Amino acid sequence: MSIYDDPLITYNGQPTDAFFNQMNAKVDEVHGRLGLNASAPLVQSATNISFGAVSMGVVESGDIVTVTRA
Repeated sequence: MSIYDDPLITYNGQPTDAFFNQMNAKVDEVHGRLGLNASAPLVQSATNISFGAVSMGVVESGDIVTVTRA
């Protein structure tokens, strides 16, 4: 079974609204994370990154920086 046979993703070979909305939300989040959304500017500090409704914690340990979605 391929994803094109999954009724939650396609109907008669066409993407469903739910699938399209999910993918659109992911693209919107990528734009936000890159600071490309003028209506929800990216704000970053040493311990936090936020844009729109998304907030992420930043922790630095030596040479490693870990970003975790809150």
